[in-house]
Amino acid sequence: MKTIKNFNDFLNESKSENMDEIYDAIKKHVIGGAISFAFEPGKRVQDGVEGGDLILWNDNKTPTKDDFDKFWEYIKSVSYLYDDWISDEWEGEGDVNADEAIQFFKDNLDGKIKDIFKEEFMSAVGNPKPIKLKGDELLQHILTKYVSKIEDELDIDDFSDEFEYYDNVIYQAVEEYIKSEELDKEYDDEYKDDLTDGLKNYWQPI
Repeated sequence: MKTIKNFNDFLNESKSENMDEIYDAIKKHVIGGAISFAFEPGKRVQDGVEGGDLILWNDNKTPTKDDFDKFWEYIKSVSYLYDDWISDEWEGEGDVNADEAIQFFKDNLDGKIKDIFKEEFMSAVGNPKPIKLKGDELLQHILTKYVSKIEDELDIDDFSDEFEYYDNVIYQAVEEYIKSEELDKEYDDEYKDDLTDGLKNYWQPI
């Protein structure tokens, strides 16, 4: 606690341009990148790692304010945030270098830096971006959320055969998904057809 208090006192009293540079780099690159990683699936932040790999810390669910402690423990455990995002994007000059900024960040994770992360995290939670599924995850989502409902609404006896029945189930499920969850975009028939064909091949009901 004494160390944290001394650190915070130092920050409050410091007018050093070097300190400003370090904080600018951390706020711009490390914090911004970490929040993007947590809230923007599909955002590439490093080779082999994409935003949306949220299973690492909250099972791929949209984060809530109660998730901050889990998020913070995750942030502290991911070393590439420090080494890559500070080193690769560092634009400081003078007596400050990337190694100093990285060490400063690591040494003070439970002080002022944690407060800045929490402020940014809570702000993002207040206006979260929806998780954008794609590929098989999207098809499974449509199958789980919409297909069963459409199956209950349609009577197979009303169709010439089971092929026509399942074609209609799949097509209506895709339409319902687009109408319910993709209101911010306009899609043409080709997009619907791609989803329909993809779901048919993924599900293979017959």
